[in-house]
Amino acid sequence: MEKVIILTPVFNDWKSVEKLINKLFSHFKKMPKSIEILIVDDCSTTKPTKKISYYKNSRKLKILRLKKNNGSQKAIFFGLKYLRKIFKKGIIVVMDCDGEDDYRSLTKMVELSSKNPDSVITGNRLKRNEGLFFNILYRTHLFLTYILTGHYLDFGNYSCFNYKKLKNILKNNNIYFAYSAGVKKNVKNLISCYSDRQKRFFGRSKVSFYFLFKHAINILTVFKKELFSRSIILLIIIFLMNQILNLIFVGQIASIIIVINFVVALNFFFTVKTSYNHH
Repeated sequence: MEKVIILTPVFNDWKSVEKLINKLFSHFKKMPKSIEILIVDDCSTTKPTKKISYYKNSRKLKILRLKKNNGSQKAIFFGLKYLRKIFKKGIIVVMDCDGEDDYRSLTKMVELSSKNPDSVITGNRLKRNEGLFFNILYRTHLFLTYILTGHYLDFGNYSCFNYKKLKNILKNNNIYFAYSAGVKKNVKNLISCYSDRQKRFFGRSKVSFYFLFKHAINILTVFKKELFSRSIILLIIIFLMNQILNLIFVGQIASIIIVINFVVALNFFFTVKTSYNHH
């Protein structure tokens, strides 16, 4: 029987993790697959619920506790590095614990992964139900990322792949910055599996404008070579446009592009100075 191991990062949200675990074990009873769950505890300040401790004792669940709070993207990175040491074959799923990733679509995602072991199956969202302001920011982010890097990122953490792709996914530590960008950078074959974004199990999203900005910079850091080369081309085009049309706002656009490149370079430099192994 092929094993499926599900990795989910958590910081204090143990109620959501417990609910997700219950749903996953119930769902996989109907599938010819055995599952284990790896919780990457991002240095939570609260303890797991009693039921999570029960599952841990039954060996259906492992908890990898990080020494410091790193953020969900780095937690996923350290979790996958850990899996590479202890897990030698089967299918790996990465998903968030808040309930927004539709666990029911795992049936199709795991099936696609079994049939396409050289591909990564991405959980793309058909419908998002965030507010108008967030959606405008999100769409703007996707558009600017595409203009600056040539890559369109329409998926997040939710994904599924055969163990033999793990080495490739971890290549160059790209997913340390942003998981989806690292997957896009390192893996040629991606297969989309669409589902609606689900309602969170508990509470409201804590995603802020600062988080979105930082995440956008991390994505650009993964595609830094593409960013730098495209920026040079854009700056040349802007210079020529300014010579011909003498537009007022052209200088501001050029300044923004230069600042973005400078921030990305700093982000990469300071991250490289910290060890990828320190967790």
